Amino acid sequence: MYKSNLPQVESRMRAASFAGLEAAAAVYENAVKDELRGGYTSGDFVTGQSVSAVAHSEPEMDSDGAFILVGTSLLHNLYWELGHQNLFTRRFERVEKWVPTFYRTREQQLAAFQRVYLRFMGGGAGGFGSRAASLRSPR
Repeated sequence: MYKSNLPQVESRMRAASFAGLEAAAAVYENAVKDELRGGYTSGDFVTGQSVSAVAHSEPEMDSDGAFILVGTSLLHNLYWELGHQNLFTRRFERVEKWVPTFYRTREQQLAAFQRVYLRFMGGGAGGFGSRAASLRSPR
C-alpha cells in the first residue's frame, strides 16, 4: 500500500524556510545595528534608541511564499532614510543606512539562509537527506 510522505516533506520545508529566514534576518539586523551605532550624522545625539529598536517579525507564508520583515518603529529613522527638512541645519537632509546595508549583506543573508535550510532538510538522524535518491539511484 502506498503512503505519501508529502505532508511531512511540506512541513519540514516550511520549518526549514522559516528558520532560514530568521537566520538571514539576523545577518541584516546585526549589520543595520552596526551602521546605526554612530547615529545618522555627527553622532552627537546618539542614545542607542535606534539600535535597540531594530527588530524582525515572525516568518509568515502567503500566496507568494515565505517572508520576514525587518524594520523599526521609530519615525525619526524613517525621516532620515527618506529625507527631511532639518530644523537645526535648515537644510534638506537624507542619510540612507537601511537599503545600502540590505544590498551589501545579500550574499551573507543568502549563505545564512542556505546553511540553516540545508541543516533542517538533510541533517541529523531521520532527516530526509538520508533517504533522498541520487541521480544514479535505480528507483
